[in-house]
Amino acid sequence: RSVLLGVKFGIVFSLLISFLIFITIIMLYQYDIEDGTLVSRSNDIITPHEFYSQNFNSEHKQIFIIGSSQVVAINSINIQNYLKSSGYGNYDVYNLAVISDTPYSRLNTIDQIISAKPILILYGIADRDFTLINKSSVNNPLPDPHSSFKYLLKYIKQISPIDIEIFEFPQRSTHAMILNFISFVKGNSLESIPYPHTPFMKATEAAFEINSELNYRRTGFATIPLPEENINLITLKESIQKLNSNNIEVILFVAPQSQFYSKFMPIDYENSFNLILNDLQKTTTVQVYDLFDKYASLDIWSDLNHISLNPRSNVYTEDITKIILKNIDQ
Repeated sequence: RSVLLGVKFGIVFSLLISFLIFITIIMLYQYDIEDGTLVSRSNDIITPHEFYSQNFNSEHKQIFIIGSSQVVAINSINIQNYLKSSGYGNYDVYNLAVISDTPYSRLNTIDQIISAKPILILYGIADRDFTLINKSSVNNPLPDPHSSFKYLLKYIKQISPIDIEIFEFPQRSTHAMILNFISFVKGNSLESIPYPHTPFMKATEAAFEINSELNYRRTGFATIPLPEENINLITLKESIQKLNSNNIEVILFVAPQSQFYSKFMPIDYENSFNLILNDLQKTTTVQVYDLFDKYASLDIWSDLNHISLNPRSNVYTEDITKIILKNIDQ
């Protein structure tokens, strides 16, 4: 009997610990750490539901820049100001970059993007956006609990007073929390720095730093499946088709990489990514601008894959502005 009580106590204790861990994760996701204390999440950082459901200025046209954190260095306010000075004062530009974004995960918000009625989408893509996804998790002939969970989660999100995006993309959320924790341990400030019109990414002091020692860094490379088997490519095309069918123009650009990232890249991996780009150009009508090597040798990088938010890096923003102007002038 004492053994049975011990087992029950162990189960209850394990459930209690799991619950405490669960609550801790929710708290860390809802709050930021500033000066060693927890504070409410910055009002500048909102959920996709909060952003896309807002009442946009009906007299203005919306331009969205989407992609992973590799496009966050594009300063949407600078673009908007330049458009205004060029006679396009009725345009609002938003950088909707999301950490660890992929075309497969982005497909979940395409309907929300369409509901906001932008006239133009600039979609930044990179090689790692097309790395391997377990196909069985996408095409499963058996009843899919994941789909049921997504429908339930969608309903809960609409009525919940707290942000539960963490359950929709747990890997992305965990990645962000780990990065924040490491930065905090290193003594870097995690306090949000105002970075308007970029609602899904947190700008900190570290994001504005330029790292001149990238040659000492190394990175790994996953497998990029062939175009006909590449789930991210397939879902990217699906997103493009949905956006175009709703009269939303899409322009693709290849996000820039540092010279050291290119140096470490295996030939077969580079060839696989080129197959993806060639397929996009052959099977879609979207324009693809290649910025992969354009700033490779410039001292504007915060790490191997990310251009710093530092004003010295404004060349990236300037080139995206030129692309926008070229297309809205047509």
